[in-house]
Amino acid sequence: MLRSAVNEEREDMMTKMKMLFAGLLAGTAATMTFAAPALAAEYDLQFASYIGKGAAQSRAQEWWAQEVEKRTDGRVHVEFFYQGSLLPATDILQGVADGRASLGYVANAYHPAELPLSSVVGVPFMTSNAEAQMLTFTELYERNEAFRDEWESKGVHVMFFNPLSENIVGMRENDTTLEGMKGKSIRGLGYVNQVLQAIGANPVAIAAPEIYEALLRGTLDGYSGFAFEVVPALKLHEVAPYTFATGTGNYVFAATPITKSLWDGMPDDLKSIINEVNAEYTSKVIEILTQTEDEVCRTIKESGGSVSVLSPEETETIREAVGDSIEKKWIEEASARGAPAAEFLEDYKATLAKHEAEATYVSGVKRCADAN
Repeated sequence: MLRSAVNEEREDMMTKMKMLFAGLLAGTAATMTFAAPALAAEYDLQFASYIGKGAAQSRAQEWWAQEVEKRTDGRVHVEFFYQGSLLPATDILQGVADGRASLGYVANAYHPAELPLSSVVGVPFMTSNAEAQMLTFTELYERNEAFRDEWESKGVHVMFFNPLSENIVGMRENDTTLEGMKGKSIRGLGYVNQVLQAIGANPVAIAAPEIYEALLRGTLDGYSGFAFEVVPALKLHEVAPYTFATGTGNYVFAATPITKSLWDGMPDDLKSIINEVNAEYTSKVIEILTQTEDEVCRTIKESGGSVSVLSPEETETIREAVGDSIEKKWIEEASARGAPAAEFLEDYKATLAKHEAEATYVSGVKRCADAN
C-alpha cells in the first residue's frame, strides 16, 4: 500500500514536471516568434523628403534603400516620408542633424546661410547638365575640405548628391515667352528670384509643397525654381500646364545626408556595403532621371499642356539683364559668411568643365521640346 502510494506520487510529480517543461518550451517558442521582427534590422532609418514619391530622385533613393537592405541582409531598413509628412523642406537639414530623421532630401537653396559654398549652383548660365553637376559635387565632397566641412560641421554626412535638371517655368496661361512673364507673380527659389526680378516678373518665395494650392487659387501666375522631372510628382501640370526652359541652366542641387553621429557609429562592414551602393547610385539615378523625364514629357502633353524652350534671342536677353551680378553677389555673400568663395568658384568651374566633357546626359525638357 505504501509502495503503491509512493509510486503514484512519483508518477504524478513527473506528469506535472512534463507539463511544466512543455509549457516553458511553448512559452519560449512564443517569445522567440514574437521577438523575431524586432531583431530583423539593427538600423531602422527614417527618410524625410519634401518631394513626392513619383519623382525621379525618390524612385532612385528607393532603389538605393532596397539595395542597402538586400546587401546588408536586412540589417539596415529605410522608411520614407514624402511631401513634408515628417519634416518640412526648410527643417530637413537640421532635423537630420539632430536625429528627428535619420536621412533626408536636402535642397541647398533652402539653406543659403548654412551652405554658402553649395549655393554656387544657383549662379545662372553655369551648366544645364545634371549629370556633370552631380559628379562635380561628388568629387568636390571627396577632396575639397571646405566644401565637405560645410556639410559635416552641421552634423550630417552626405551619402550622395542628387541631380536636378535645368530650371523651368510653368504658367497657368498659354504664353510661354519672356514677354509673357513680365508683371506676373511667379514662384522662385534662391537666385532664381533675382533672375525673375531682372526680367520684370514678381518673384514669390514659397516652399515647393505650397505651389499647387497657390496656382489653383490664382495667387500665383506661374512657378519657377523647379526641375522638369518633379512636375507630375506635385501635379503642377494640372494647374500650370504650359512648361518651358529659360536657358539659364541648373539652379539647385539636393543632397542626401545621414545623421553624422549615426554614420560614425555604424560598424565598418555596414559602412563599406552602403558606400558600395552609394557609388552605384550616380549612374542609376541618371538612368532613372532620363526615364522619368520621358514619362513627364508624355504626361504633360497628354494632359493638354506644352513643353518648349525660350528662343536663343530671349535667353540672351536674360543673360544681358543679369550679367555677372549674381556671381558677384554669391561671392560677396559666401565670403561674408566666412567661406573661401573665390577659390571654391575656380575649383568648381574647372571640375564642372571636366565632367561636362565626359557626361552623356541631355536635358529632358530640351529632348521633349525637340520631339514636338
